[in-house]
This record gives sequence, C-alpha cells and structure tokens, in this order.
Amino acid sequence: GLVPGVILVLAGLFLLSSAQPGDQTSASQIKKGLLFSLCAGLVWAVTTLIVRFVLKEVPMVAANFIRMPTGALALVLITFLLNGSYDPRRYSRKSLAIMGFTGFFLMGLGSLFFVFALDRAGAARTAILSSTSPIFAMPLAALLARERITGRIIGGTVLTVIGIGLIVLL
Repeated sequence: GLVPGVILVLAGLFLLSSAQPGDQTSASQIKKGLLFSLCAGLVWAVTTLIVRFVLKEVPMVAANFIRMPTGALALVLITFLLNGSYDPRRYSRKSLAIMGFTGFFLMGLGSLFFVFALDRAGAARTAILSSTSPIFAMPLAALLARERITGRIIGGTVLTVIGIGLIVLL
C-alpha cells in the first residue's frame, strides 16, 4: 500500500495546492503553506508514536494533562522568538474568549479523545482516523468561515485521506 498511497497523497496535494482562478494566494505563500503542512504531519506522526509509548507508563488523563499545557507553553515561546514579543492585550476580549473556549473545550477534549484512541486503538489506527479531520473541517470551513469549497478541494481531500489510509493500514 505504500507506493499507491504515496501516489494518491501526492495527487491530492497537487489538487489542493495548485492555484485556482480567483485565488489571491501567491505561489510563495502556497509553497510555504505546503512546507509547514508537511512539517506538521511529520511532527504529528513522531508525536503520535512517542505518546503511544508513554501511555504504557503514564495514565491517559495524566499524559494529556502534561501534554496540552506544555504544548501551549511551547507556542507562547515560539511566538515570542518569532515576533520578539507576546502581548495578549492586543487582542479583543471577544477573540480571547473564543480562543479560550476552543482551547479549553475543543482542543482539550479533542486531545483527550486522541490520547484515549492511542491507548485503545494503537498508533496506526489512530493516525489514519485522525487524518480524516479534513473531511469534517471542509463543510465546517464552508459554513463557518465562508470558504469556497471546489471540486479540486473535495477531490484532493478524498485522495489524500485514502492515500494516508493505504500507507498506514497496508
């Protein structure tokens, strides 16, 4: 499944990353976005395996309790290093409330489900099932963010998710 999976992932990435009529995104921005996306995927894969091994020694809730605040601290430090400062006062109360709600409830709950899945289903199954998140994100992006969903986006998403499934499961 590795070769067909890689081919499907690359075909999906091509559909997702190629410029479309009316797209305001520059080629440079697309390349940087793809690079960051691939880096995120690599880091997530490594993290998934590490957390799976840690769960043999540490209870699930404790692992998540340590993992999430540590990740948040890393984000603050990276933001400080990249921008030279971190000033949460520059954000509106509404933005802070939304970020707090999504961080506490949605990211925290999603992360807890992820750790439970790692413990119960294993790293390979959890990786493939969590890679289906674009299928859920696509309609939400259209409804909530008013993003335009095209046939290329749908096709690219489907090809990528199927390709990842072939790579991980076969």
